[in-house]
Amino acid sequence: MIWLTADQHHNHANILRFCNRPFENIKVMDETFIYNWNILVSPDDTVYQLGDFVMGDHEEADRYFRRLYGKIMVVPGGHDYRWLRRKKPFYSLSGRAIQILPPLYNLKARLNNEKVFAVLCHYSMRTWDRSHYGSVHFFGHSHNRLEGHGRSCDVGVDAWEYCPVSLKDAIAFIDVKQPWEDRPKRRNGNVR
Repeated sequence: MIWLTADQHHNHANILRFCNRPFENIKVMDETFIYNWNILVSPDDTVYQLGDFVMGDHEEADRYFRRLYGKIMVVPGGHDYRWLRRKKPFYSLSGRAIQILPPLYNLKARLNNEKVFAVLCHYSMRTWDRSHYGSVHFFGHSHNRLEGHGRSCDVGVDAWEYCPVSLKDAIAFIDVKQPWEDRPKRRNGNVR
């Protein structure tokens, strides 16, 4: 199964106030996020983490990754630069090496025997690769303060009850919001 998430901000005390998160302190927040992740994600699942994972250095990031299940693929955000400086590998609880992807990543997957093309980025975009052909875009950064544009949505923890969201559920959410079939049709260069 494929999961999406962003904006945990592990070890970031100010995020409680900035995002009005309902946790007593960052230790409670961090433990809740780790529990929520591991209760949903199996060791063989793939998780795309779209940035702002942890405030801290390489060792701090390593402590959190080692407690999480899955094959974790990170699309870095603005707060990840500190722990990305060192090029030592990270490992998940599943024993898999964490992969660091480019800041803009095209995901090609199969879901219910249909091809899915998704553009992953920490930041929201108004248009993206193949957006006019039904592709979807997943982002973080906005902490549930920015509605997705077109076939896009925020997959950050603040938008999904402090949990990762499955690719299937994220696409279903987009399809309810703006079904691809209901898009304006073009005819001779004009919208009809």
